[in-house]
Amino acid sequence: MKKESEFEIVRAFSHILGLPNKTDGSLFIYKGEKGKSKKPDGYYFYDGITFILDAKAPNEKFTGQLKDYMELESNENFIGFEYNKTEFRCYVNGKLIKDELTLKDKEYYKEKYFPKRINNEQIVNSGALKLANLFRNSKIDKQMNVPFIGAVMLCMKFLESDYIDLTSTATILKSIKQGINEILVDKDIPITKKEKKRFILRILDDSSLNRAKSEDLFTIIQEISTIYNFIHISADDYKGHDIMNNFLKVFRRWNSVNANEKGEVFTPDHIANLMYSLAYCSKDSEILDPTCGSGTFLTNAMANMFNEIDPKLENLHETQKNIKQNRLIGIETNEFNATLAGINMMLHGDGASQIYNADCFERLPSLQNMYNRVLMNPPFAQSDIELKFVYETLYYMRDDGFLATIVPKSCVSGTIEANVSYLSKIFKIANLKAVISLPTNLFYPANLFYPVGANTCIIVLHKTNIKDNKTILINCLNDGFEVVNKARICKNDEWDNIKNEILKAYLENDFTKNRAIIKTDLQANDELLFEAYSSHRNAMIQEEVYARYIREAVSAKILCGFELHKNTLKKNAIWDTAFEDFSISDLIIKIGKGREKKSIDRKIENKYPKNGIPLIIAKKDNNGIGGAKLRDEIEQVYSDKICIISGGDGGGGKTYYCEFEFCATNFVMICDFANCIKDKMDKFAKYFLAITISETLFKTIGHGRTISEVPNINIKLPITAKKEIDFAYMSNYIQKIQYAEFL
Repeated sequence: MKKESEFEIVRAFSHILGLPNKTDGSLFIYKGEKGKSKKPDGYYFYDGITFILDAKAPNEKFTGQLKDYMELESNENFIGFEYNKTEFRCYVNGKLIKDELTLKDKEYYKEKYFPKRINNEQIVNSGALKLANLFRNSKIDKQMNVPFIGAVMLCMKFLESDYIDLTSTATILKSIKQGINEILVDKDIPITKKEKKRFILRILDDSSLNRAKSEDLFTIIQEISTIYNFIHISADDYKGHDIMNNFLKVFRRWNSVNANEKGEVFTPDHIANLMYSLAYCSKDSEILDPTCGSGTFLTNAMANMFNEIDPKLENLHETQKNIKQNRLIGIETNEFNATLAGINMMLHGDGASQIYNADCFERLPSLQNMYNRVLMNPPFAQSDIELKFVYETLYYMRDDGFLATIVPKSCVSGTIEANVSYLSKIFKIANLKAVISLPTNLFYPANLFYPVGANTCIIVLHKTNIKDNKTILINCLNDGFEVVNKARICKNDEWDNIKNEILKAYLENDFTKNRAIIKTDLQANDELLFEAYSSHRNAMIQEEVYARYIREAVSAKILCGFELHKNTLKKNAIWDTAFEDFSISDLIIKIGKGREKKSIDRKIENKYPKNGIPLIIAKKDNNGIGGAKLRDEIEQVYSDKICIISGGDGGGGKTYYCEFEFCATNFVMICDFANCIKDKMDKFAKYFLAITISETLFKTIGHGRTISEVPNINIKLPITAKKEIDFAYMSNYIQKIQYAEFL
């Protein structure tokens, strides 16, 4: 009987495990003697787990190779196997599991040893930080890092895993150059790809790369290899959640200085995919991103277009080829980013031939009527305002096309003359279909061009001669993501529900009042935001929220040196009562804005001189008090008034009742109580009203958005049997809260 070979043992092992073996030429793994690649007999990936196999022919002895592999493995979640058909040993994270006696399939090991799903994206993010540190320690110029990663990944994708000669720095760079020349053959590629090829080759000649130690380059390439294998970029299995894009974003952010200098920002994938739907994109669309950066919109669009192909009705690969070559266009003025976008598209199955390194305003006329969909995030805070990009791109688009773009909320605030002018031109050729308000920390971590609390929105435009005066304003101020370990992570798939609600509102006009509102006849000088017309806060406010405001009000009085006089409280029992909606603008009236300059003088910030007058500033705590000024330095003193923070980066919308004398900056709207309620309220009821307004408005106003009038937004207040506001209930409610006696 013929003895089975080691090759046959590995093949049988792979079949039982149920995974393809990555040592077939698709993966570079470990470093062996004299810089040559060193590969185990089997190497597999599944749901963030690495499986390592040291195989032998039947009855042959193991020589400890698996131990070496496991010590070199960079993924902390791995299982090692020694297997020769007659002997079997299993190691989980390097520890021998003695009761594992026979080989099982991948699901068995995953469920038993790694039951909690390992998030590949988190592993990639972690690898990005490690990789950034490796580059930094090797003293390679930051500008070289991402193109070098892209070049190595292109070699991994299109060439054999051991193609890169690791003998020395010179052989490493020479073999990568040869690989790029093999992948991008001049006679077979358009000029746009030739430009990117020349850029990559220039990068590989960089002096800092050539001075790097071969050991450092090897370690970098090894980490790139590990990361590459946690990124699923198969054109046939493209689920839309683009981990490759996320890796590039995270890596660039760890090297944040260069990104900040360029004004570069990255649109999160879940927002890019939402915009694909908002612009009615499909596999038959011709999609343009005129400011494509590293290609986020285009790669996500390509993913969605691939997923729409029905192999039963059309040739899968021919349709994919048509999409990649003819239906995705990108323009990017920065050569570095244009090359990065091209590399990104090639790693996703090509599509780089229509990525132009050009000024979009110069290139757009040559693309007239060549596209009918636009997805974009124009550069912020540059010499050309954001709406100029929108108008010019819209102008050259085919009729009956759709454009979805992210812009700062200041573009649609109705207060900046240049923006109003461009909106007026835009509205002459297109209908404003929708405006979607986005979270303030969407572009975390912040940079120079997206500061902390940056307020942005998506606007959707339909280019048509048939006018439609209806616009849906949608609330996406919460997208279900939280900042965890310096990254925004979605927990419990909350985004899926939010996205479905947004699309249901947009496509079917089916929504709750907290998700959207429809407005008609909006003009260019109107505020075109959900927050301007509707409350999105919870209708009922919890008691601990009122208690927090009361504690802060009392603390602020102590800080300002006020004598606290203990009030005698009624402490009546609070009864059940009904609540109804009342408009804020019917309850309080604007009498002006603070007269002090908006930026607090550092000499008085958090300083409280004796007999000083408290200064209310754009602040979200301490009852808005940022310091105190002497009376003879103050423009105007108020008392028994409500203050609304009308702008700023943190306290926007916060509302405070100040029964004491105070002054305020001009970021503070000063309001009095409407005559119809003024004499019916004691100070406790006034605190109740101010806190209720505050919780309704807070976070609807921030960087890039201000209000100049009392909002016509509803709040819920208790009512009597006669359907009138129950001021006694409001007063009693506050009086039963701890420390209310010191108000």
